[in-house]
Amino acid sequence: MRLPKYIPLLPSDSLSIITSYSIDTLKKLKQRREQVKSRTPTLYIANTDLKLPLKNNVIDYVIDSFSFNGFTLFNNSFPLPLLSKYLKESKIIGSYVYYNNIRPLKR
Repeated sequence: MRLPKYIPLLPSDSLSIITSYSIDTLKKLKQRREQVKSRTPTLYIANTDLKLPLKNNVIDYVIDSFSFNGFTLFNNSFPLPLLSKYLKESKIIGSYVYYNNIRPLKR
C-alpha cells in the first residue's frame, strides 16, 4: 500500500477516488491518507466490478500499487479496459505483475 505517497503530488484542486473490494483496506488507506495530511478531498468506494458511480471521461490520473494484480486473480479480465470509459487522456502511475495463463480464484 504505497499509494498515499503519490497523492500529495497531485494538483490541490484534485478529487481522489479510492476503490477496493475490502472495507478494511479502505479504512487503512484512509488512515494513511490522514497521516500524510493530504489536502485533496477523497471519495472511498467499496466495489468489486469497477462499475463506478462516475460520469465518463472524468479521471485524469490512475495510481495503482499492485491492486490490478488482485483484481485479475479474481476476475477473468484486466481492470484498465473496464476503467477506460472513465478516463480522460489519463496518466497511469503504478506497479503491476503480469501472470500468464492463470485462472481466476474463487472467492
